[in-house]
Amino acid sequence: VGLRDDISVRTGDRFTDFDLLRIRDEATRWLQDQGYAFAEVEGDADIDSLDNVADLSFLVDAGPIAYIDSIVVEGNESVPQNVIRRELPFREGDRFSASDLLEAERELSALNVFRVAVTDVPDTQRRDSTVTVIVRVREAQPRYVSAETGYARENGLEAQGQWTHRNFF
Repeated sequence: VGLRDDISVRTGDRFTDFDLLRIRDEATRWLQDQGYAFAEVEGDADIDSLDNVADLSFLVDAGPIAYIDSIVVEGNESVPQNVIRRELPFREGDRFSASDLLEAERELSALNVFRVAVTDVPDTQRRDSTVTVIVRVREAQPRYVSAETGYARENGLEAQGQWTHRNFF
């Protein structure tokens, strides 16, 4: 499957400025999934409203294919780094993939130990064949209490409570 197959706009579709941004973002994401961590895509549209056509042009600077050289974990207090690293779908030496970074955020959030889990590449990163990935987490409170009340005509007053301890160790 190539980039052309992944683009959501087709010949004959109605074109808007939003479509230009979406195509640019889809192309950038596709390149980043192929290992081009520093890919940049610029787009331009020449619209002829009399003939109802739009001529799209894109300037692509893919940059080098990048491999993960280090993973930096920030924000963990009680959860050890090895637990966080175990949940990541990538390791040092793997080819960069933006989809893997999103998958890491989903995996870490699914643990229910973190309020926030974000993966990122530093803005100051040099455009070369190596990339540093930063994993930022904010731990949730270990204990969580919730309560709900309500009134139903058939059942009358109802109450429900829940207590959760997120770290059983």
